[in-house]
Order: sequence, then structure tokens, then C-alpha cells
Amino acid sequence: MKHVIGFASTILFISTFLNVSIAEENSVTLDRVLSIYTYKSVAFRNDKGEIDGPVATIVREVFKNMGQEFKFQMVPISRAVHELEDGNADAAFNMSYNDRRGKILWYSRPVHYTFYGIFVRKSEFFKYAGDHKQLEGRVIASYGKTSLAKKTTKLVKTIPGAKHHNSIQADLAFKMLKKGRFGKGGVIYAPDTAGFGVIEKLGYENDVVYAGHDKLNIYYLAFSKKNVSQEFVNAFNDELMRLHGNGTMEEIYSRYTAYIKARVPLKEYMMTDMNY
Repeated sequence: MKHVIGFASTILFISTFLNVSIAEENSVTLDRVLSIYTYKSVAFRNDKGEIDGPVATIVREVFKNMGQEFKFQMVPISRAVHELEDGNADAAFNMSYNDRRGKILWYSRPVHYTFYGIFVRKSEFFKYAGDHKQLEGRVIASYGKTSLAKKTTKLVKTIPGAKHHNSIQADLAFKMLKKGRFGKGGVIYAPDTAGFGVIEKLGYENDVVYAGHDKLNIYYLAFSKKNVSQEFVNAFNDELMRLHGNGTMEEIYSRYTAYIKARVPLKEYMMTDMNY
């Protein structure tokens, strides 16, 4: 028995040594604590006061495996975007990609995806098939000072008779929709997972429903080019891809069943490097 235990201990030591050596060889860390921003619709504070959620947990796991110190900060989404773009934060999630941001930010591989789509009052339900003609003459609402509001503004300009309303926050937009404040046929244009979360949170399952997808939107952890090297981002992406491939991301995301959820990106989404 001693020989068996000794052999097992030797194997464990060798395995641990090799894993540590490989990790040290491939790791790229910064000699300071990274400042990572996020916002309420994609993360929350748990009972211990820690910033939590599916994406927060996978980001935490990647940095732990890299040996990188970091600190999460919960701020309003508009501040998260501005602080990151100004270089006052090192990174932020969930961030979507656009060409302007691509000039000043590095991007991780995807951490989540949604479909922008249409939410309607249950009493006025129609099946949305992605045809913008179905939105003609309607009030199309969005919320927040984010890329969502900007995208909705652009969308409304292409639809005859449509008008745009932007609420301060998601909860308010859905409360207004439930009460018919956007007029007959009014809709909300929003990420489906975020909308489902608000409906669950407010208990509106019998009042507001999802009419259908409009377009795919993929989210990332974005890094400031002012503060973080591409080499570091590449190391982050290598570890993120490993956790996606071995099922760790799926296992982590499956733990979260409350209103803040995330979808594991499909394999084909993970293949695209937004930094090239």
C-alpha cells in the first residue's frame, strides 16, 4: 500500500510540476492589479458582497489561471464605456464591437451572445420575423446610454412612421410597455437575454412577451490599448479558449439560473479574433 501511495504521490507531484511549468512558461501577467469594470444588467453582488455572474466568474477563472491580480468595479454602463475608452479602466465586460472601438480597444474572444429582438405586450402579440416593415408606424423603445440606444436610433430612421423612445433604464422601459405608455403596438428593442431577465425580475411573464429575433449581437471583455498589451490579451484568449473547449465555461454558466444569465458562445463564434 505504501508503494501504491508513494507512486501515486510521485505521479501527482510530476503532474503538478509539469502543469505549473507549462503555466509559467505560457503566462503573461502585468505587475499591477487590473481594474475591470462591469454593470448591473450583466453582473450582481452576491451575499458576500462580491461581484458575481456567469461572465464575471469565467473572467475570474481565466485571471486566476494566468496568475493575474485584478479588481472588479460595478459602475453605470455609460461610465464603464467612457472610463474604458478614456483609459481610466483596464478592461470591461460585456462590450460589443464596433470599428471605432476597435481602434482603441483590444477584444477577447466572445464571452456571451444574444439576439437583439422585439418585446411586446402579450395582448398585442405578433410574430416578428425580422422584417422591419412589421415595425412601421410603431414606437420603438430602448433604454440606457449605450450602443443599444444608438443602434435603435439608427434602426428607427430606416422605418417609415416609426418613433424612438429611450428610457433611463431597462426596468422603467418594461414598466412603461406593460402600462401601454408607448401607444398601441409599441415595442421594446433589446437583447433577448436581458429582456427575459427583466421580465422575470418584475414578474411580467403574463404581461410582456418576446416577439422574435432581429439580429445577433456578440459580447466580449474589451481591454484598453493604452494600458494593456496585445501579448497579454492573446494570453487571456488562449486560456479562455481552453476553458471553452474543455467544458468549464458551460459548467460555470449553467450555475446561474436567476435573471442574470449568459449563453456559452458557439464554437464558430470563438474562432474569430477581432484584433486582426
